[in-house]
Amino acid sequence: MMKINRPSNISLAILIIFLAMVFLKSADGSFRLGERNKGESIQVETCAHHEDCKSSELCAYGICVIGCNKRCAWNEICKSENRTFSCECLPGYVHDGIWKTCKRKCYNSGICEDYEECRYGMCQTVIHQMSKCGWNSWHIAKNHKPLCVCPPKFGGDPYAGCRKRCNTSYDCEDYDICHKNLCKSACHPHIKPCAYSEKCEVENHIAHCVDGKNENEHCQEDSDCDIKSFCNNITSVCTPLCSSYSCNDNERCTETIDNSTTTVMRSYKCDCDSKSLDGDDSSRCYKGK
Repeated sequence: MMKINRPSNISLAILIIFLAMVFLKSADGSFRLGERNKGESIQVETCAHHEDCKSSELCAYGICVIGCNKRCAWNEICKSENRTFSCECLPGYVHDGIWKTCKRKCYNSGICEDYEECRYGMCQTVIHQMSKCGWNSWHIAKNHKPLCVCPPKFGGDPYAGCRKRCNTSYDCEDYDICHKNLCKSACHPHIKPCAYSEKCEVENHIAHCVDGKNENEHCQEDSDCDIKSFCNNITSVCTPLCSSYSCNDNERCTETIDNSTTTVMRSYKCDCDSKSLDGDDSSRCYKGK
């Protein structure tokens, strides 16, 4: 009885490749031995060790295969040398040591994408300064520069604050009304429903004027508040410019209002009061004798 030896893994691999070579389909639809679609012959090199293959190849299952199978990141290419494999940046790209990625090399922003700018010799995403954009606005990049815009269904000045668009007051929150197709506080100073000495309260989109100072009202931007108040971004309420914590001890707080631009600039300054001496370089006032 004839004994049949079980083929080894190497023999199986060679057999599979041989069959693939036999049944390769050419461009005209016929099958030709040892030819690719472009008419190039297939050459398979057998091996027993890595050293039997080229320096860019490895010996796997008795066949020399391309060894650079390492997965590289975007804009990277795998390089092999003496069977050592590494990822390198594509031509025209440089490595960003902070983000560990390859970015396009540049000398000016013109070569970069619209949302990028040339910074430190690399095309990088435009830096947004969060403080420049107002309430509910979006930070985007256009023409390699940061830009503030209002999102869909919102309008107004994106640098001061975006407001929800509306047709009627019922499209707005309970404390807002629809004013010039934008939701605004029913107690907005531009609407002026109450006198300065009165407190404005809102219920079902209707402003009611009651006795008391008009402070601690809901706001989204400084223009929602009295001229001597600002909108606190944390509490969303109108807060006086000069409060008990605005200045240090023995200092006098004074509101400063600048109407020279389209947006009113509100701030305050601290000076030594008449009963205090001038302070030192730390700008602190000392109580006089």
